[in-house]
Amino acid sequence: MSNRKIIFVAGAHGAGKGHLCSKLAPRLNAHHITASDLIRNRKTFGEAKAISGIDANQSILVEELKVFETTSSIVLLDGHCCLYNTAFEIEPLPLEVFRALNVVCVILLTCDPAEIMARLIKRDQKTSGFSLERVERLQSVEQTHAREVSEMLHIPLTKLDVTEEPTTDTLDALASDIKRMVG
Repeated sequence: MSNRKIIFVAGAHGAGKGHLCSKLAPRLNAHHITASDLIRNRKTFGEAKAISGIDANQSILVEELKVFETTSSIVLLDGHCCLYNTAFEIEPLPLEVFRALNVVCVILLTCDPAEIMARLIKRDQKTSGFSLERVERLQSVEQTHAREVSEMLHIPLTKLDVTEEPTTDTLDALASDIKRMVG
């Protein structure tokens, strides 16, 4: 993984990780990639939000990020701190995954759960099995685990509410904060 700085952009399904990264990447001269895209390099999975083989997928993610080539010194890795397993139970990802990814900071996106539901329907043309209660619970566990990852790895955590479209000033300030955090 050389001298790349891995910024982990976390949030619930539909929170707006991809959208934020598309706005943030040019400000940082960063490369944006999703954890799912890296895993798909070796494994095919459907549209379901409940995931089988979570541990195996995370091993694939770590290995694929190691061989991922980019000229950018900053990588915005768009992913989750926890996932639904096939029993539709929330499963926090092991701390060792984040350590192995060499994450240098976490950007945690939060959003009004009703807005997340609207985004999921617009993006996926369905709720993907999510209810408002499931979105609220997933987002709560995602926030808790992101804080734990930050504390245990002694890396910065920045929380950003993206219920409304981030302003240019907000994006510029976040980019400045990230540049400061990664040195």
